[in-house]
Amino acid sequence: MILLFDTEGGLCNQILDIQSAIQFSVKHSFSFSFRYCSFRKSDLTSFIRKPFHLLFNPSFFQHFKNYIPFNSIQNDIQSQNTYNFQSKNSIKLFNDEDILLQFIKQNVSLKYIILPQFFAISNFTNHHQNYYHKIKPSSSILSIFFHLKKRILPKEFNFIHYRFEHDFTKYFSITNVISIDSILKITSFQKKNIPTYIACSNLTSLSKTIYLTNPIESYPNLLYKDNYINEFHLEYLNFEEKAFIDFLIGLYSSEVIGHRKSSFSKLLNYYKGSSNYYN
Repeated sequence: MILLFDTEGGLCNQILDIQSAIQFSVKHSFSFSFRYCSFRKSDLTSFIRKPFHLLFNPSFFQHFKNYIPFNSIQNDIQSQNTYNFQSKNSIKLFNDEDILLQFIKQNVSLKYIILPQFFAISNFTNHHQNYYHKIKPSSSILSIFFHLKKRILPKEFNFIHYRFEHDFTKYFSITNVISIDSILKITSFQKKNIPTYIACSNLTSLSKTIYLTNPIESYPNLLYKDNYINEFHLEYLNFEEKAFIDFLIGLYSSEVIGHRKSSFSKLLNYYKGSSNYYN
């Protein structure tokens, strides 16, 4: 039997999916593979499934003896030998991973089980192994990051993750979005005199709005990727690909701060060993 995992939702929810999937599979010695990742549609609230390798690099999982490269089995997956061939989210089939484990034991003849958004049924208190460090971006995303790092990032800089988009505010019922101006005013980084990178979608479009009082170019010591994206014609990148680039930039930064309801900010703080939030 092989467990097929599809990562769902925003970038960091997908990272949680991967951590949960590896934790469960290794703990119980199940063969596993990753099939699809998720890209956002233009409305930011709905997603489309894409081949896993477009967002993540699966080669880093090959040291797990029970990992199966998806391209070696993809032509064998059929409705006759696969449970959840319709790819319903895991939570709609199993309340938790213990119920899934019981189902597996009772259906050992199944060849494949498809498990989208696995983190929703995962018991994180049982995560005794940290596999986050095994989760790497696709080679194309990593290449863009290294090029951007060389072009616009100094040796030291701080990092603010800013979320204002409607998918985020609607989901968490946020009615008052703190402005970037206010965050810059109230945030006290340990290193105050180094530049600050703002991780935000379409930051330049926020100039002279309630989110950013003045043109972004007028703020001293602020770094952002919009001009880089335009200069190198990277507008085709999906929201999640851009998010992964920002996540790598955050990892490289001196200190990070973000919104405490954002999985991106929580996970980045986890990686950095910090707990810095502006709200």
